[in-house]
Amino acid sequence: NLSLKVRTHEILGIAGVSGNGQQELVETITGLRQPLSGSIFMKGKPLDHADARKAHTLGITHVPEERIKYGIVPNLLLYENSVLKQHRDAPFSNWVQMDYAVIKEHAKKLVEGFHVDTPSINTRIKNLSGGNIQKLILGREISGSPDLLIAAHPTYGLDVGATEYVRKQIIELRDHGGAVLLVSEDLDELFMVCDRIAVMFEGHFMGEVTPDSCTVEEIGLMMAGSTLQEA
Repeated sequence: NLSLKVRTHEILGIAGVSGNGQQELVETITGLRQPLSGSIFMKGKPLDHADARKAHTLGITHVPEERIKYGIVPNLLLYENSVLKQHRDAPFSNWVQMDYAVIKEHAKKLVEGFHVDTPSINTRIKNLSGGNIQKLILGREISGSPDLLIAAHPTYGLDVGATEYVRKQIIELRDHGGAVLLVSEDLDELFMVCDRIAVMFEGHFMGEVTPDSCTVEEIGLMMAGSTLQEA
């Protein structure tokens, strides 16, 4: 039982202990899971019964929580992973064959623009560090200036430098007119980058706040099941 709006020029954070419905929320919006009831709209267009490709076509991109399992194909090369969701679209393909020269140039731009540390775009992506894999995924997902970026725990397991870089890119997307739904258990991160924070507990929203209207302690109480008024 959820109701929320994500607006342009805004980062909406979803706080909550893992397992309280965040994954189901993300999968439903990105077309990986069909809702049992209710409706989802993107720029006024219904997303009900949409699959992941249709969601992407409508301007929704996704940085998954399990980056190795769902964000890349480990045995493919870096340049191949740079167009996983776009390989059938122009200018990378004409539906008859893929244009590898264009794909490789795109990969080079991602590597340079998002500071991916790699020996070559021909490197198998599984050989990169977690931080560099995440930089490539993030670059791939925001390079087309999406209308809505859904980022699930985007800095989990990253070192300080990579964490700061990922957060900076998310903020820049917001500042350039994008909408961001950021799912994180890191309350400091949510307070640092979000314009609004909604707290989930057992599949329900316990309340919505702005970082300057509450404390980390109050958010923590809501994550444990207290309502905004009780916190």
